Amino acid sequence: MRKFSYLLLVLSLALPAQALETWTTFKDKAAVFSIEVPVAPKVEHYKTKMEDGSGRELPTSTYTVDRGEVAMMVMVGDLLDIDKDHALILDDTVAGVAADKTLISKVNDTLDGHVGRHVKISDKDGNLYNDRIFLIDGKLYQLLTVEYPTASPEKRAEVERFIKSLRFLTKQKAKKK
Repeated sequence: MRKFSYLLLVLSLALPAQALETWTTFKDKAAVFSIEVPVAPKVEHYKTKMEDGSGRELPTSTYTVDRGEVAMMVMVGDLLDIDKDHALILDDTVAGVAADKTLISKVNDTLDGHVGRHVKISDKDGNLYNDRIFLIDGKLYQLLTVEYPTASPEKRAEVERFIKSLRFLTKQKAKKK
């Protein structure tokens, strides 16, 4: 028994800290999306000023996990009163995210029946960004990640897990004619 206890202690010390972390599934209050996270996200609610010169402010919520070398976030913006084509909103969002950065890739993205965009960009400092963008029932959902140049392979793996874990829990409502 003593040898077995000693063996368990040695094995537990040999495992990296990442392997010991337990990821959990986080669901937003409205139960629209879920995401896997290594720690509870910091939740913030605020208003975002529109950049269209209208002076309007839109309710925005962010769910952020900062891991030092990487950061992961889901941002939800209320666009209910924006009367624009779905694809145009997605493309305008991509253009805004990619402004002053280098576009690595831009592809159409489909997740749980919702159509969106997935862009990868980098900035002059070597930071790598991922942004998955979806418009669902008048709300803009963005899964954003940033990897700093110093990010370890383990932290980069966390980002990949976070990106792949996004799920939408609701079906798109039919548009009114």
